[in-house]
Amino acid sequence: MANYKAQMIYSSLIVALLFYLCAADQLINPKDIPLGICSPVSSCWHYESPPDEICPVDLSKCPNDDPSCGMYHSDCYCKLKTGLSCAWVCGWWEWMQIEDWFFKQCPDAPTVEFSKAPTCVATCLAEKSIDYGCLTKNTNCFCIHGSLFDCQQWCGDQDKQKLKGWLMDTCGIDESLAAAGVESGDFTVASSANTGREAILTSRRRRKLRWYEIMVIALLSISFVAAVALWGWVRWTNAGGKIRTALPRDVKVQ
Repeated sequence: MANYKAQMIYSSLIVALLFYLCAADQLINPKDIPLGICSPVSSCWHYESPPDEICPVDLSKCPNDDPSCGMYHSDCYCKLKTGLSCAWVCGWWEWMQIEDWFFKQCPDAPTVEFSKAPTCVATCLAEKSIDYGCLTKNTNCFCIHGSLFDCQQWCGDQDKQKLKGWLMDTCGIDESLAAAGVESGDFTVASSANTGREAILTSRRRRKLRWYEIMVIALLSISFVAAVALWGWVRWTNAGGKIRTALPRDVKVQ
């Protein structure tokens, strides 16, 4: 009887373990990324070939007549620190939706721990990163943008060495790139279509509009449209009143 109970417990544990492993590793289809209007210019998937091998591409669920199909295992994809670099061409509105989608797929994805950065940059990086538009602490936005926002200028040589190590751990870049980034304040990582080439330091890129700048522009646009509509309505109302006033007193307005 005791052996039977032990076997039942053992079998239950095996089933539970298999269920956990199957549930933990899911297939992620890059075509599900909500790219919106930036879909034609992104590189998250291709029309005539499988997606880039940022992780091993699984074709087991793909129909034979779809050359663009290919999926990633979540246990690889969710560990990538710049897995969304293919969507960096998108505007902020699309990017925020893409990050929301990513968090649902990968709730335990790597994060930027600013508190572990040297004290000379920790607060500066946290504040300026949010100011730029990286509203979450996921590594994608911070590491793809590749900027220290000039916060490193407050660091001495010893702190810069610590900052270099922190940058290597946070964004998964090599020592030479991290060192160049610490000195200049700008760095970039290898693209999502990694071909084995080393990432290189790039000059400061054209700045994206910050999220709050886009919000201000949107609100101003809405206000302008509302003001024009109100002005048109007032003109139309006044014109109708003048027509009624000009009619003879004995003419009834229908």
